[in-house]
Amino acid sequence: MLSSLRYSSARCRVSLACRYQTKPCAGNPRCAIPIQSKSAVGFWKCDTFGDQRALPIRSTRCVSTDTNTPSIDPTTLSTIDHVTKDTNPRTATEDLYEKLEHTSLSLLTQTPISLSHQTDIVKVLEAWKLLLPKLQELDEIPDRTLPTNQCSAAISRMQDLYELWKRRPIVTNRPFQIMLEVFAHTPTISDNSNARGMAALQVLEDWNRSFMGDMELEPRRTDYHLVLHAFGNQPLSLSSAYIEPTTAAQPGEVAQEIMTQLVAWGVTMKPTAETYQLAIRCLTRGIQQLTTSWDNERDTEVMSNVEQLQHTVREYASRLINLTVSSGSSSSMTIWLGLSDAFQAMHVPVDRFEEDGPKRIQDADWYRQTLPVWKQALIESRRALDRRILRENMDRTCKALLLLHERYLEPAEQITAIRDTLEELKGLYTSLPSAEHYCIAINSLTSMKESVAKKFALDLAVGMEKQHRRKFDSSQSDGCLDSEEMVKSWNLLMTVYMQVGELSKVLDLWKEMTVNKIPRNSLSLFLVLKVLAQQETSQSANQATSILFKYLSMDRKPFEPTAEHFRCVMMAWCNSRDRHAASQCQRVFDRMLQYSAESRKQSRSDGTEKPTLEPHALHFTALIKTLGYSRRPDAAKKVSALLVEMLELGLDPDLQTYTSFFSALSHTKSLQGAEEAQEWYDKLQKECSKVVLNVHCYASVMFAWTKSGAVDAPERCRAIFDELWRAYLSTPASEEGDLRPTSAVYRALMEAWASSGRAQAPDEVDALLSLMEKKAEQGLIDPPDKKVYALVMATHWKHNDRNAVAKVQDVYSRMTASYEMGNIAAKPDAHCQTILMNAWAKSDVPERAKIVLDLLREMFQAYSQGDLDMQPNAYALAAVLNACAFVDKDNETLRRQAVQIALTAFNDFSNSELEGTNPFIYCYLFRVLGHQVDDMVERTRLASVIFQRCCQEGFVDDQVIKMMRRYVPVLYKKIPLDGKNKPRLPIGWTRQLD
Repeated sequence: MLSSLRYSSARCRVSLACRYQTKPCAGNPRCAIPIQSKSAVGFWKCDTFGDQRALPIRSTRCVSTDTNTPSIDPTTLSTIDHVTKDTNPRTATEDLYEKLEHTSLSLLTQTPISLSHQTDIVKVLEAWKLLLPKLQELDEIPDRTLPTNQCSAAISRMQDLYELWKRRPIVTNRPFQIMLEVFAHTPTISDNSNARGMAALQVLEDWNRSFMGDMELEPRRTDYHLVLHAFGNQPLSLSSAYIEPTTAAQPGEVAQEIMTQLVAWGVTMKPTAETYQLAIRCLTRGIQQLTTSWDNERDTEVMSNVEQLQHTVREYASRLINLTVSSGSSSSMTIWLGLSDAFQAMHVPVDRFEEDGPKRIQDADWYRQTLPVWKQALIESRRALDRRILRENMDRTCKALLLLHERYLEPAEQITAIRDTLEELKGLYTSLPSAEHYCIAINSLTSMKESVAKKFALDLAVGMEKQHRRKFDSSQSDGCLDSEEMVKSWNLLMTVYMQVGELSKVLDLWKEMTVNKIPRNSLSLFLVLKVLAQQETSQSANQATSILFKYLSMDRKPFEPTAEHFRCVMMAWCNSRDRHAASQCQRVFDRMLQYSAESRKQSRSDGTEKPTLEPHALHFTALIKTLGYSRRPDAAKKVSALLVEMLELGLDPDLQTYTSFFSALSHTKSLQGAEEAQEWYDKLQKECSKVVLNVHCYASVMFAWTKSGAVDAPERCRAIFDELWRAYLSTPASEEGDLRPTSAVYRALMEAWASSGRAQAPDEVDALLSLMEKKAEQGLIDPPDKKVYALVMATHWKHNDRNAVAKVQDVYSRMTASYEMGNIAAKPDAHCQTILMNAWAKSDVPERAKIVLDLLREMFQAYSQGDLDMQPNAYALAAVLNACAFVDKDNETLRRQAVQIALTAFNDFSNSELEGTNPFIYCYLFRVLGHQVDDMVERTRLASVIFQRCCQEGFVDDQVIKMMRRYVPVLYKKIPLDGKNKPRLPIGWTRQLD
């Protein structure tokens, strides 16, 4: 453990300055002792008595008695006194600066140093200290004639005078105080070797060596505050020069040691609220150092250091709250500043830490308790705070808060907290919230599934656009339009709209940049191509190709295209699922290779360096995906050939490539695709390649066999299924996430049985569902989702079993119960409800038509109450009509009821705004009339009304005409036909049917 900063003269100690500096410190015999502290390993030991200028100190008070050396000219000192009375920054002229410089040099050349000289040094230091703010103000005045580095030069001169004075200090501690105040409050120190924190710590060490044990002259608590000020306020770029990646950050370590000693000394040295606030700032600075210069090879060690510093921040923040919770406005200001720094300290890149665990739970509890205190302190201290300090702290703190909201709050709380944080920013300046605040908030909101969050994110995007346009219009009117800044703003706005899903808005902004003559850069082109890829249509893919090829044809390009631009266009074709997507994707790929060759040739001819567009794994991944959906006979072979080509080019396929590869083979729906997938799967398993297959690869290989039509598909899938479970159970807990069996794996095996046509298929899928539910109860896998339940229900429904409806109803009840127990993935939807309706329609229950109609009305009711997943569709209506078409013909009451139910269900759809009708619905209606209405006159009357509706909606096709000819021949004979027996229906013809 390190010895104290303040100690009795009877004890020797290790100097903190010696521990932290990068070279041996100025001499002191008592510092020349071995360092035993483990934390001090890697730092310089103080093993010398100093350089030539530093003299050993023989006494704690070394006073010179030499009076023969002349003192400084009195006129010069009177000029220096004038500095204290001067308040106008422009009167601190070069003449005054030069006089102080001349006086300082005169003192530095005096040998030996007399008592009067020491007194003069103190006066000159006072004068320089008073001049520093004026020099700083002059540095901020534009077009001034004085040099801009005078403030830093003045500090360097003060350091020289201080080093001269401390060789033989007189009985005063004022120079120590002056230098601490300079290092604590002067914002700019140009010399990295004299960064303010280290310099202040060295001054404090000198002070302790000179006056230790003297209750009147030794450092006070306020002097330790100045050291904390220096470490907490120094620029990050300067302080990073003093940090070793393997050790805790210096500001944080120094703050902890100072706090430990102040607590131990107690009485007049006991830490106050201001002490804790300054210590938190130092800890925050330490965490920023560690996260700024993150060493990827030492992630674990650095993460441990950050966690320790964050733990101390939480502890100090709690003590700060306890000290100030019942204090006045000044204490509110202190607590607000301290907690603001604490929030910035707790904001660490989330992806480097576990999402769930003891640390996260502790941090979340602390955050929930501290946030209301911070808000209350802000309300109480807002008027007292300087607006510049308020703005800077709120700007940084709210960025951290927006990220902490996402990490520690529940979705409902998070939305409210984000809204409150942005409202607090709006009360400061018109320019706040800034674009960065909007981006952080929108990114958090778009990651939620709640519709309220997505709507709020869209509102924020609109607000951000309004602020952007105000700034753009103001810049245009003032004639100070910064094109580079505007490009960044437009790109940021496009990114935000892409996040909230407003893809058309991104395209509008892209076009608007042309109208407003705003130059585009590489990011602008990337964003618009990415948005077109996300639209997943052939039209957007063609548009993306046109934009890129048009840019390539330009003679003078503002920027060179990158391989990412080509990949976005290839992904646009891949996502379009167009039948020509594979050839178009290959065309873009070939154009990239051609342009790369042309650039390489031009670079050699004119000597300019132009980037070459070498293909990488993601380009081949896009090609592989498009081939999978192309349905070509040779698609499987071409997919395998692309993977072989990648390996021959030296491109190592990653996990994403292999996932797309197996998925593409499964989409070929061919036996050849299944065999290729099995061959590569076995090869990768045996060779123990660098890439370990994940659960998606296993599922894709199983789906390849499921869709292949192979007779032994169930056995093939079962073998892969068992291999996955063996790999999952033998994988360490920290790595098992990529092999955790999903619903897709079980569904692939179930589909293999369901499509096999075997008699035991329903029993096998039912057994797999029960096994899956059992594993989920044990916590080994996630519960079944609605796709799994729907597959089991469909298998029972399509199987010729008299108990099918009871089994389907049982599975549906199990799905509903699972959803009510918290399994959101098992939420029933219209597809599952339609399967249940079809099962009842196929049953032999006499009242099945009424039961199916009730199920349809349940769908309408759920949809009207806001359940969009239950939107009725044509398949549900067809299930009702099928149930009505096949009721018992011997029961006249049920037959009339079936006709009434069919017409009621049809009218419900017709009167709603849903698109539920199509030609097949009218075919089902004619079938109902043909089976259930024996009276030909009544049947014809009803059919004519239905046919008129069919003509109005434009659904008359061959199938409709065929059903009319079969079930309503009288009406069919009235339909005018052309020479090819096609219905020829002139305008107003349907009136003839009345």
